[in-house]
Amino acid sequence: MSRKNPKWILYMSEQRNLGGNFTLPNTSITVKPIGYGAMQLAGLGVSGSLRDVDAAVAVLREAITQGINHIDTSDFY
Repeated sequence: MSRKNPKWILYMSEQRNLGGNFTLPNTSITVKPIGYGAMQLAGLGVSGSLRDVDAAVAVLREAITQGINHIDTSDFY
């Protein structure tokens, strides 16, 4: 791209809906782009049994109350 005909300016000026929902391919499941990473719910060390089940459930309920509908349960990244 040259400075005389900078196509990148067109890309930067396009309006895009980056905050919209995302439908998983070949499903009717729609999630929001911001999820909750639940990896730390088990506490320090990340794996094993929950140290405080009631607190973990309370955190998940609050996330849902706040509109989160994508809970990432990966145990490593």
